[in-house]
Parts: sequence; structure tokens; C-alpha cells
Amino acid sequence: MQTKKAALFAILAAFSIVPAAAQFFLDGKGLGGLHLSVTPTAELSSGVLGEYLYESNKSETLNSLLEWDRNVSMFGAEIGLSYGMISLKTSFALSAGMDGRGEMQDSDWMNDSDKSIKTRYSVGTITNETNIDARAELSLAFELSPSVRIIPKASFIFMRDEFSRDGKTTEGWYNMSGGWWYDADEENHYPNTYWSDEKGRYVTRRLAGIDFRRDAEIFFAGIAFSADISERISLRYSASLSPLAFFSTLDTHYAKDSSTGTIYGKHYRQKQTSYFSHALFSLGADFRATQSFSVSFDASLLSSLWISHGRTEADYAYGCRQDGYIDLWQDSGESMRVFSAKLGVNFLLF
Repeated sequence: MQTKKAALFAILAAFSIVPAAAQFFLDGKGLGGLHLSVTPTAELSSGVLGEYLYESNKSETLNSLLEWDRNVSMFGAEIGLSYGMISLKTSFALSAGMDGRGEMQDSDWMNDSDKSIKTRYSVGTITNETNIDARAELSLAFELSPSVRIIPKASFIFMRDEFSRDGKTTEGWYNMSGGWWYDADEENHYPNTYWSDEKGRYVTRRLAGIDFRRDAEIFFAGIAFSADISERISLRYSASLSPLAFFSTLDTHYAKDSSTGTIYGKHYRQKQTSYFSHALFSLGADFRATQSFSVSFDASLLSSLWISHGRTEADYAYGCRQDGYIDLWQDSGESMRVFSAKLGVNFLLF
């Protein structure tokens, strides 16, 4: 059902281009009516991705929350194709590979008698492994006046974010008696040191590492406004709402086998589908130096309006590894709030 809805949306978007394409070839204007631009971009992005796990079959009872900082630098390019009032834009950006500029916080509420009690908490530095942002946008511009335009548009965003948290850089507070994690009389604090007879020295206790990968596929429908405030400067504003979005998360918790001493990964797979759950706002400006060269700046906010819910599967459950993924009968959740600032240098090729 999800695939059919996504395919229908793509087909409708594709068919909306057909009238313009037909007119382009029929009236024989050739390249005179077509414009192509290329825009190298540099972007700074800062935000938080939320990962939720709920009590079995109780989506209102939160068991665990992982909050991943998304602080990345990205470089990419945008290609724009326009004909008359119709415009099609595609863009692709990759992270610059800067590591250690964020944290992941892991909180658990495991007290069965009082779910308001936080029983476990850990925080550690994360490494940005991969960050991808790919977008496509189809828009139709209507002139309200010679300098003001209203622009209905439809767009699609694909985001992949991969992080890892190393246990060596992580501190944790684990209270097995169910009290608050900051209760000094009851907490167990890691890393701490203990004497190892085997090694003949003090050893620092370490927490296990965690890996995270999330794919987000978000469809948007919205409206934009553009105004020329001078011969060289234009301002833009847009607001969009997502009618449909898909999320897929792979969470890997690492542990040590007590009998063999080897490290293994416990994989938790989460999938969510949401409707009208995310919004995208942007504010931008263009400075035209010449007819074929301009500089643009955009600030945007991509945010979930509420938590998107789905199911959880795992290849490790009930204390042992499973033969493939099994349903844990636990709801999972997704949230995001990402602010981005992007600079672009636009070259109009024709």
C-alpha cells in the first residue's frame, strides 16, 4: 500500500511536466524557451534526530529515547531546469567528513511501577559516518505583479544519516534498583576504575558502542513567494507540509559475549509511515551580479510536528540471537528537528 501511494505521487508529478514538454517541442522554440542552471552549494546543518522505543503494545508508555545530534557540514550541487512558468530542480549533497561534533544521549525508563523514573542515562561523543541529502522539486510560478510571484510546488527529500557512538568516549549512570539516575546513593557510574587481578592494574570500565542509520523519504506539498526588492536582489519564503513520509532505522547495540569475549552486534530495525507529520520552512535571498551569475543564501527548518510511530524487529531477542529478524511487538518512534544554512553560487548556462 505504501509503495502504491508513493508511485501514484511520482506519476502525478511526472504527468504535470508533460504539457510543458509537449508545448516546448510543438511550437519549435528550441533552447530559446529553456533555461538550465548549475549551483554548487555549501551547507551547515544542526539538529537532533529522535529514536523512541515503547512498552510492548503500549505506544503511550516510553521505555527508551536516543537523541542523536546531527551537526554536519555538507557540499553538493543543484541543477535547475525551467521553461516558462514551470521549474524543475534536483540537488545532491554529502557530508564533509568532520567527526566528533555532536553527542548521543540514551535515556531509559525501566521501572515498571513508576514510568516517570529515569533509571538509566548515558551520553557520549558521536562520529558522523555518512550524511546524504538528495532532493527534487517541481514548481509552477504565477506572477501577481511584475516583481512578485506565488509558486505552488511539490517536492521530495531523501536523507540518510549514519552515526556511531564509541563506548570509550561515553559516560553512563545505571541504577538497577530503579531510582533516579542522579541519586548519588544508588547510582553506578561508568566509566569508573576497578582493580583487575588478571591484568595486574586498574582498568577503566567502558560502555558498549552503538551504531545508527536512518533513511528518510519525505514528500512535501507547499507554496512559496518570491519578490524582487531591487534590480539585483530577490527575497523568497516557502512553507510545505508532508502528506506522506517513510522512515527506516537500523540500530546496532554492541555487547561482549561472556563466554568467548568476542564483540557482537544486536540489530534493531524500525520502520514508520506517517501522514502530515513533518513541515519544512525556508527563507532565502538571491543577489544577481550579472545576467548569468548570482549568489543565493537559504535558511531552512525541517521539523516533525509529532512523533511518527511504527514497529520494531530484531535479530536478537529473549537473551539469544534469532534466525533472522522477528517482530518484538513494540512500537517505535521517529522525530527530527534540523536547521540548515546554505550558500550557493549559481551559473546560468542558457
